[in-house]
Amino acid sequence: MIENPADLWMELRLAFDRLCHEEPPPVELLLRIWDYAKWSADHKSDDVQFAVTAFFFTKIKDTRLYRTVLPTFMSVKEYEQVCGLHAPQTRMETR
Repeated sequence: MIENPADLWMELRLAFDRLCHEEPPPVELLLRIWDYAKWSADHKSDDVQFAVTAFFFTKIKDTRLYRTVLPTFMSVKEYEQVCGLHAPQTRMETR
């Protein structure tokens, strides 16, 4: 049961990871979650901002799978910010 922003972002993070493992990954759905995360990071509530940062953004790690999936909907700058590394070749150079 989701009772607060932290619960929501823990669940969305697990769903995001499961979706990244689908073959083929549902890029449009992943993009919607990603856009919602970015929107939440600018939310007026400190609780929402903290939850998305602590339970979503900081849990995205640079893995072989993510290096393949994330650049299909994430900009190079976003990838580098979230994963802390240089982005791999990407199809979405400007987003």
